[in-house]
Amino acid sequence: MKKSKKVVWIVIPTWNRHNDLIECLDSLSQVTYHPLEILVIDNASNDGSVDSVVKLFPYVNVIRLPENLGAPRASNIGFEHALRKGANYILRLDSDTIVSPGFLEPLVKKAAASGLDLAFMAGIPGTLGGAVAGNSGSSGSW
Repeated sequence: MKKSKKVVWIVIPTWNRHNDLIECLDSLSQVTYHPLEILVIDNASNDGSVDSVVKLFPYVNVIRLPENLGAPRASNIGFEHALRKGANYILRLDSDTIVSPGFLEPLVKKAAASGLDLAFMAGIPGTLGGAVAGNSGSSGSW
């Protein structure tokens, strides 16, 4: 029996970063790993960000916050949402991140090799590496 692939949720908090967010989502639209869910948490932007996301990327999940709660709180709201929806792995990205199509496979491979059922993944800025921390207390980096 074939094992089903783990569901990755990408959580992106944003506030008034229209152009950066659209470029980020455009790069994410080319990602080769699936199943993948993308969640944008908008901190009450007034630059048309959310309207553009809904129009250009209808498959992206969006949470509109009534006020700017800051990136950390917005991220936590996104993590909670992803967990409620069955995320196995959660990756938090800044809205100005541009990714390559195959960037998720090494992160998922590392998390799977660590035996994690749930992992929070993070890229390390300025490197080709990343880190994985999971529910069993184990972690790793490369």
